[in-house]
Formats: sequence, structure tokens, C-alpha cells
Amino acid sequence: LWDVWGQLEDSIRTGKPARSPDMFQSTPEDAARFIRAMDSLVRARGDAAWVAESLDLREVGSIADLGGGPGTYVAAMLKRWPQLHAAIWDLPATLTVARELLAEHEPTVRDRIELVSVDYLKNQLPQGADAIFMSNIIHSEAEETNAALMKKCFEALRPGGMLIVKDHIMNRELTHPAAGAVFTLYLLLTTHGRDFSFDELCSWMRDAGFRDIEELALPSPPFTSSMVIAHKL
Repeated sequence: LWDVWGQLEDSIRTGKPARSPDMFQSTPEDAARFIRAMDSLVRARGDAAWVAESLDLREVGSIADLGGGPGTYVAAMLKRWPQLHAAIWDLPATLTVARELLAEHEPTVRDRIELVSVDYLKNQLPQGADAIFMSNIIHSEAEETNAALMKKCFEALRPGGMLIVKDHIMNRELTHPAAGAVFTLYLLLTTHGRDFSFDELCSWMRDAGFRDIEELALPSPPFTSSMVIAHKL
């Protein structure tokens, strides 16, 4: 990260990232370092356990974690909700690491998780899930990409399905939460995205066809993010 932050002035002037925004897929070493770091962070801070306890998934039979990385979130959901089956939709290099981590940390629920190679930038999503969960995905993409992704999620869900987006959800001025505003600088350096507001996310969701949209903020401290939950009626 040192070299990346050293190019901050250039990125601010050009609006272009300082490194290729390939989601750490270029080498197996990069993928493993990033995905294992995400798993360690979420476990240490407790995000997955809080999400699993706070979401009402009693009527959900299947959930897909889009860009699910190490599978930390769906593993926590499966332990909380015994009727649930899950899929992780992610890129091939990420799934290789996820397979290792699930074997290490989550052997009791591993047989209820399907690993599916999906590139949401290029492909339609698999059909038929009751719910789709996305954590820290929209902040890596541009506005038009996220709008298209909401439509893909709507088409992939069964009628009555639910979309859950977890991220820094900003106010209209994009200044709060402060952690999200600072993190946007890092996103400028490494992605095509930024942290978006609740109003922006709602607009994409409504245009895709979702209704009954609500925001559920995670308690701060220790968290700085929220979940936005929308329904396909």
C-alpha cells in the first residue's frame, strides 16, 4: 500500500486509480493475501456474527453471497439458520482461497456452501436464490456498474426475494460516517468506485424494480457500516 498512497496526488489530479483495479486476481499470492486479510478482519471485528443475528432469514431457503470472498458471512448465517443453504459467487482465484479457508475454519457448514465462479461485470447471475447478500462490493465500482448490478440481482432473485447490501452507506453530503469518507481516498487509489449515499443506492434499487427499501445501521463502535435491505415483490 505504501507505493499506492505515494501516488495520491496523481490520482486526485487525474481521477484514475494508482494500481490496476483487478480485485487482487493477478497473482495467487495477491489473492490469498487479500482474501485471508478480509476473513481475519471480519472475524476479529465481529461483523459476520452481528449480521447473522440481525437479519431475519427464517423464511429464506437459499442465499447467495455475491463477491463473497472467504465465505465468512455466509458461514455465520448457516450456523445461525439451520434451514439455510448458501452459494459464494466470486472470481476463480478468490474461490481457491475460499475453499481453503472454509476447510480450515468452517467444516461444520462446508457441505451447505456451493462455490460458483461468477464475474458480475461480464455475466448474468445464476437464477433462483431467495436472497442475495453483498458486502463491500458497490464501493469498488462506478455508478453505472452498480446500477446495472442491481438489475442483475433483481433478475436473479425469485419473486419475494431479498437483496442485502452491506457497505459504508454515506449521508447526502458524503461526509458521514467519517470512516467512509476517509476510505473513499483509498478507493480512489485502487478501484473505479467510492463510498455511496443511501439516496444513490435507493435510486439504483428502485430503478431495478426493488421496493420496501430500508437501512439498518450496524452499531458504532465497533462498526462503521450499514445494511440496506430491499425486496422483490
